[in-house]
Amino acid sequence: MPKSFVMAGNRWHVHLRKKLAGYGECNFEKHIILIAETMHGRPTTPEERFKTFIHEALHALEFTMGRESDEAFVSAAEQLIFQAFRTARGSHNEV
Repeated sequence: MPKSFVMAGNRWHVHLRKKLAGYGECNFEKHIILIAETMHGRPTTPEERFKTFIHEALHALEFTMGRESDEAFVSAAEQLIFQAFRTARGSHNEV
């Protein structure tokens, strides 16, 4: 999971937080994604954190593209993108 990334010329920062209302939050005005370090009294797993990062980055993408937030789309896309990363094989080392 990155500490920051650039989308459409804006640098987004990714921070872990001990307490959040959910697994993650996306602050569009400040270009910040927050990821929960703990949920339900236990540490979040690396898998949960990465899925949350994908989810919140998709919300950032919606915002960047001027689209209305579509939670059903974001949740479905998160699962498919996570599956693609989890099942990826090999590397061309081009990026």
